[in-house]
Amino acid sequence: MIELMIKTVNAIEIAKRCYSGISSPDALTIKGVTYMSKNVKLTIVAIIVVIVAIAIFFVWAIKSGLFSKPPLEDQYDINIKIVNTTYPSDVIIYGEDINFRSSFLYRKVNNLNEQSLHSEEYDYKFIIICDREGSVNITSEDYDFLLRLIQDEGYCLIYIGSEKLDDFKNHGFFTMLDSGIKGFMKIPSSSTQGVVQGFWTEQEETIFTTYNELLGKTLLMLMADYIKGIF
Repeated sequence: MIELMIKTVNAIEIAKRCYSGISSPDALTIKGVTYMSKNVKLTIVAIIVVIVAIAIFFVWAIKSGLFSKPPLEDQYDINIKIVNTTYPSDVIIYGEDINFRSSFLYRKVNNLNEQSLHSEEYDYKFIIICDREGSVNITSEDYDFLLRLIQDEGYCLIYIGSEKLDDFKNHGFFTMLDSGIKGFMKIPSSSTQGVVQGFWTEQEETIFTTYNELLGKTLLMLMADYIKGIF
């Protein structure tokens, strides 16, 4: 806007120079005509200044995106709002990095202990363990602690990977998974299993190699669906 004001002042100066030589041919004898000529000059200068100012403003507005429409939200953005804002959730990531959209709020921890996973002020609490490469460390005590958080404190656990599926099974997280499964979600439930599966399989892993936003998008959909009571 400062640049706009400077350009407007410059336009006034230019307009003054253009019309400074205009005078009434009868300036000495017909004072009324001289008076009217000055008014005409001032009117012309004012009109030019207004036109230039409006033109400069529109150029500035277009460049700054003032008239552009806000980008349309897709389902990914809507799910982010559900998890972060509509139903404030504590999303805790452990293990390998996940490519979420920059607007998504979460926290990453280096240990699966009481201090790292403690959460009270949130409506929903999700622990996501990303172990696609099979390099994440989970001890026997960690499995027991995670299961207790789910059963007693209402946490949800999402595991992405296949390396430790047998360990999760042996520690009572589920009894059976379908073939080709590369992850599961354990939710607080009165049912026998309380397990969601099928959202991350060998097919998703293949797609993920060329579309690395897929995992973050899938996890947000999963959490939003749980919050909305779909399962």
